[in-house]
Amino acid sequence: MKSCHHGSADVTDEFLDAVNPFAFTVSSGDQESHVHPRPDLLGRLGRHGRGRAPLVLCTEILRSGREREDDKLLQRIRKLDGLIENPATPATEREEHRKERATLQTTLGRRNVEVYGAITLRTDGRHLVIAFRLEKQAGSGRRWHTYTFRDDPAQRFVPVA
Repeated sequence: MKSCHHGSADVTDEFLDAVNPFAFTVSSGDQESHVHPRPDLLGRLGRHGRGRAPLVLCTEILRSGREREDDKLLQRIRKLDGLIENPATPATEREEHRKERATLQTTLGRRNVEVYGAITLRTDGRHLVIAFRLEKQAGSGRRWHTYTFRDDPAQRFVPVA
């Protein structure tokens, strides 16, 4: 089931019970004022999903890795940290280093994040695959974490080991 409106709470428990999905996807971004996905909705999805551990896949949660790192900037911050911590550094210099570090940390903290997750769902009616892209390629070379299900007439879809 795809969640309504980027994970807002605009869904009833009765509806969730009637649909009884075993997996949910929530498509949401960042830098918004709506608090999506709603934490209370994520809890409700887990409570009303099918089985002991229904899947809740959220683009914002699954894909929020840094897009790039500025190694020179990080090295400069580490060097400033050392100078600030060093008791031999004069107090006036320490204060200047603190100001520079704060400016650099602000620069580093600016939007430098991949914010839109990659979740995919594929089915042929008898088999179902739900996957999300890994933040870093796994040692095995895998780029996706995958859940696979097969159709079972008694239970609808069941996980494939």
